[in-house]
Amino acid sequence: DFKKGGLSWSTLRYMICEVMYGGRISDKHDRRLFATFGETYLGPQIFEKTFTFFGENYTIPQGQDIQSFRAALEKLPLNDAPELFGLHPNADIMYRTKQSQQVLATIL
Repeated sequence: DFKKGGLSWSTLRYMICEVMYGGRISDKHDRRLFATFGETYLGPQIFEKTFTFFGENYTIPQGQDIQSFRAALEKLPLNDAPELFGLHPNADIMYRTKQSQQVLATIL
């Protein structure tokens, strides 16, 4: 049972953040950021009912059946907020501006 400490979180974080994905990150600042994400999101706190990844929309689905997971996925917003990825809200404005410019350039 994971809730009773049957999982070594430090080992899991090392395997994910340093070996599997971290080994592919070459910039030392990006590696540190990825390790910070691991510390924040890979721990026993994810099993608490109050845990959210970002705001109230990003929770871990409760339940054992596929229908509860599908229902949780349907509740997710269609467009993720830039803050979810650690970006400033203006990042979304810039992205949409560039996207519009590319569409117009393609049409014209």
